Amino acid sequence: MKIYSVEVGRRIRKGITLKVKNSKAEFVSFDQKSKKTAISVFYPDIVYSSIILPPVDDIETLSILIKSRMGGIIEEGREYTFVYILQEKISETELLYDVYAFPLDRYNSVTELLEITPDRLNILTLDNFSLLPFSKALFPEKNVFHFYADDEKVLITVSKDNRPLYIRANPVPDITVSDEMHNIYYENFNMTYMFATRNKKIDINSILISGKASLNKEFIDLCKEFTGMEIHILNKEDFVKGMTDDDFIEYTLPVGTVFLDERFDFSPFELKKERAFNKISAGLSVISGLLTAGALLGIFSTYTDISKKEEDFIALKSQVEHKIDEIHRKIDINKIDYYKNYLKRLYISEKTNPVLVFDLYPSLFRLLNEKEIKIFLSDSKQTVEITAEHHFESLSDYIRFKQKLRNILSGIKNLSIKTEENKKDLSIRLFIKIERDLNED
Repeated sequence: MKIYSVEVGRRIRKGITLKVKNSKAEFVSFDQKSKKTAISVFYPDIVYSSIILPPVDDIETLSILIKSRMGGIIEEGREYTFVYILQEKISETELLYDVYAFPLDRYNSVTELLEITPDRLNILTLDNFSLLPFSKALFPEKNVFHFYADDEKVLITVSKDNRPLYIRANPVPDITVSDEMHNIYYENFNMTYMFATRNKKIDINSILISGKASLNKEFIDLCKEFTGMEIHILNKEDFVKGMTDDDFIEYTLPVGTVFLDERFDFSPFELKKERAFNKISAGLSVISGLLTAGALLGIFSTYTDISKKEEDFIALKSQVEHKIDEIHRKIDINKIDYYKNYLKRLYISEKTNPVLVFDLYPSLFRLLNEKEIKIFLSDSKQTVEITAEHHFESLSDYIRFKQKLRNILSGIKNLSIKTEENKKDLSIRLFIKIERDLNED
């Protein structure tokens, strides 16, 4: 597959066309020679948080929960797209995710700038994530400190395999002269390395340097002296052919982007869902084509001599007519009632889709730190049971939460609530039950 991979920075915008097969790429052109596009964006203001969620199988429901939990972190009134990475399973009812939020208006401005329509976009991600494939390939199962820098920016991605542990992105000051670049690079390296090892408690196993920073001997010597570790330089040999060393250094990020897992795509959820549907449709079309071709081949082989097979054809026709008569006899009034009842149950199933619960009570789920959600169906009623638990830093936060909860619950019908409050340690446990009459919808 050929793909045009573009890097979008503050001032710099550059791309290359690559032919990708498995884990290898081949340089095609510096011009756009493919309609399919991959984009990496320099965005130092990324919003990040670790959040705990209950296990959810449905991706759409998970997206709704994440958006709800990120409500207090992201800018109010601004739309975002999300990338979420499962970090660990805490318990049977709790999963820890790392969530990255990217503004939708920034996403739109980049795609409009490049004149990319949704059907042509393979992935839009952060520059930091484009470093992951290199770190994973060279040092599997290791904690890798990957430092990339050029004339415009510094990127640092600490990761293990395909899982980012910490990322940082900084612009290089516009007034920086080339003789000072090693100091700018080292300042970023030193501060981030200290933060990752001391504050984040990450045990760094390998250090990898790429981009123009890999050519700066003074900077590399400072890193080696500071860490006491071997410094590895990224080279093109294991990843792409048809490029010079200098071109690979210049286009490291676009090369990395084409190998990146689609989990790191910031495309809006609806677009991801459409892509998944198109992939399934394409797969079904291929299967259908193969089956059709096989059927045609079978027909051709069987009926080459039509005159010889005329009797077989007549016999087959008689069997088909007999089967049709049997079907007509079996579809009686009882069968019709069966299908009517089936359609009715299908309708009820649509109305009781668990995703709708989050749409019906968005303010409640934005507020609650739910530990467990149970949904029951009985006759024409749907019962939602929510268990939530909250701890507060101050009495004012505690009172504010109770007031906000009271206001939200006052607008919900057929609701009951039980609370277990501990004012000494400022905690509260909630048991909320909502009964929804499906005939009223």
